[in-house]
Amino acid sequence: MVGKSSISLIPAVIESREIVKTFPNGREVIQVLDGVDFKLERGKTASIRGESGSGKTTFLNIISGLEAVDSGQLFWDGNRVDLRSSGELAAVRSSQIGFIFQAYYLLPELNLWENVLLAARLRGKPEPRERDRAEYLLRRVGLAERFKFSVEKLSGGERQRAALARALMNRPRLILADEPTGNLDETTGDSMIELLLEMVREEGASLILVTHNMKHAAKTDVSYRLHLGKLQPVKHNG
Repeated sequence: MVGKSSISLIPAVIESREIVKTFPNGREVIQVLDGVDFKLERGKTASIRGESGSGKTTFLNIISGLEAVDSGQLFWDGNRVDLRSSGELAAVRSSQIGFIFQAYYLLPELNLWENVLLAARLRGKPEPRERDRAEYLLRRVGLAERFKFSVEKLSGGERQRAALARALMNRPRLILADEPTGNLDETTGDSMIELLLEMVREEGASLILVTHNMKHAAKTDVSYRLHLGKLQPVKHNG
């Protein structure tokens, strides 16, 4: 009984309440998010699907604190953050949230190891244990022989695996993956999603995966569809 009560008191890693977001379009105002409620428990994975322009990336930007809400509330680990300054959010975000993008965003002037270590470097001078972690993560994603390679010498799949390693570098509680297989062929994309889910679970992190791929979406613990500003739960088949 005590165990069940303790678990229920653990705050969600991310929670939004009645999030509203609009954008001006000439004389009109487009409502992208219309009172979105969302909660993700620690260690759980969720996918979000929706048509292009439905607001999926906007929602990720809002829950990561990169965009402000028009109204509503946002919580990280039970702490309200939508009223904090951008500087305060940036400091917390660098340690709590990791990002993976469709376009990789690896720096061509840095080698692979330096790209992964950059996540720690942005928080200050990396310590030896952080350098070791960057090496471990590259080995874990299958890039042991590519440490000193230029990003430009890597395939799309290798770049995305490096991006996964970078996202996990600071041991974040939450990974936000925005169409991470969008630039990959089907086979490479499938293996990337398997690796992403496997490593997120190994690290004890939570994941929000934005994807157009129904097969990939069905692999997460819960699935949603963003349509007309509303986030709707979707049942997995089978």
